[in-house]
Amino acid sequence: MAQDVFSKGSAATETVSLAPPPTFTANMLRDGAIGALISVMIGIVVNIVQVIAFPSLNLNQWMIDVLVKIATGLDPKNGPLIGGALGGLLGMPITTDPSTPLSILQYFYAAFLSFPANVGWFLGGFLVGFLRIRAGRDEGNLKGGWDTFWYGMISVEIPFLVFGVLFLFTSIIPGLVTISGFAGSILLYFLLFFLMPNFWLSLIFALLGSLVGSSAARKK
Repeated sequence: MAQDVFSKGSAATETVSLAPPPTFTANMLRDGAIGALISVMIGIVVNIVQVIAFPSLNLNQWMIDVLVKIATGLDPKNGPLIGGALGGLLGMPITTDPSTPLSILQYFYAAFLSFPANVGWFLGGFLVGFLRIRAGRDEGNLKGGWDTFWYGMISVEIPFLVFGVLFLFTSIIPGLVTISGFAGSILLYFLLFFLMPNFWLSLIFALLGSLVGSSAARKK
């Protein structure tokens, strides 16, 4: 009987160690995807507004002219040649012929290839960088912008993969030359992305926006 009382008392004074509640450690990847969607939508709206409301206003050409003048001012001898080369790259034509189905792509991918539509990446990178720091997820000043642009690139990679497979199969099947040619033109369109400075300028805008947003979020 005494033993039972003793055992009960020991059990009563025994400290129970509870396991700590599980913490949520998974990365909330959706913020980068939402930032990319915002950037692309801004680019589409800016491009449509420019085409409809200001058809004669070509800010992309204005940027080219400014770069040519800057290059000429810095180096009067070689500046015009350097500026002309930069202008040729920045002014690389994007399919706008309404007779081809590719013409519709210019509106969606203006966020990557057209100035000032690609400035939308600054806002997307800013929002993601700002919200991550405020939420306590300090992933670096540029990480938010990089993730934002990376998710935006999915809109390039998925159709590239789809039309790449389509081109591969239609090129080996007789009688599908027309489809093969169209798929090949789509692939060429996406491959030209990486040769266009505006594409890399879009990435710079996303990184710059993330840097500014992260810095702003850290201020008291």
